[in-house]
Amino acid sequence: MLFEVKPVSFNIASGYHDRIYLIEDQWNDWWEYRTMYTVYYIDMDGDRQNIGSVKIGQFDMVAKQDRPHLPETFDKLPGTFFSIGQDVSYYETLNEIGDDFRQHVLTALNDIALLPGMYENARHERVMRQSIMRDVSSVSVKGQYRRLANGDARLTKYSFIYTAPKIKGSLKKPIDLTFEVIPESNPPTNIHILIGRNGVGKTHLLNNMINSLINQDASPSKVGFFTSTSNLSKNDLFANVVFVSFSAFDAAEPLPERRNKAEGGDSIRLCRIKTYSKT
Repeated sequence: MLFEVKPVSFNIASGYHDRIYLIEDQWNDWWEYRTMYTVYYIDMDGDRQNIGSVKIGQFDMVAKQDRPHLPETFDKLPGTFFSIGQDVSYYETLNEIGDDFRQHVLTALNDIALLPGMYENARHERVMRQSIMRDVSSVSVKGQYRRLANGDARLTKYSFIYTAPKIKGSLKKPIDLTFEVIPESNPPTNIHILIGRNGVGKTHLLNNMINSLINQDASPSKVGFFTSTSNLSKNDLFANVVFVSFSAFDAAEPLPERRNKAEGGDSIRLCRIKTYSKT
């Protein structure tokens, strides 16, 4: 199967069969890299299908090189290049077309979800940190994306434990919160609720949980810690964290964004905003 790289202005004409086009996207990551491509497949009947968006990087990219130097046409990219789909639908569409097709495309593009060795070799490249992994976390690559890249299920059973910090002056052991999730279960097992009266410490507990995951400088003795029942590291437990607070007593500032999702998931904090009117 032939791959062709085309500019964003290219108009895919009819008449071709069994061909894949990589259309350049002008999106610029941090005004430094343009690695995004839209993937179109022309099947044996000449019908066009949008597979999705992929980012392609290159080892040892030099200063001011904003794009990988891809060959204009190829059957398989050399080992100096690597790629990753930008969302789940990219892999789902490949799976819908067929197992052999998915395997061929991902192998030809040196997909780092399919090829763990390629991921490990590329993870410290600057283009990887600044562009390829900007919107995709390492958790997604090594978890959900890798399962889909191998034709497996999108969701799997998982469990983890959060151990809260010990309360000062208390003789009691720190509390453990155990979470066990089974996909598609009814009632859902991925929804959990904290119940308690005002001022008992619900928001404080959630803040500690967030900080134990995101804040690299936080001490486990002060914010607690997470452990996985499947021997995953803390950075591999969650792809992203979203914290929404409506507490009038929550004055916490937003946590910093990670540009490099290879270091772990990102966080979003939505807190109550106080407004005042002049009288």
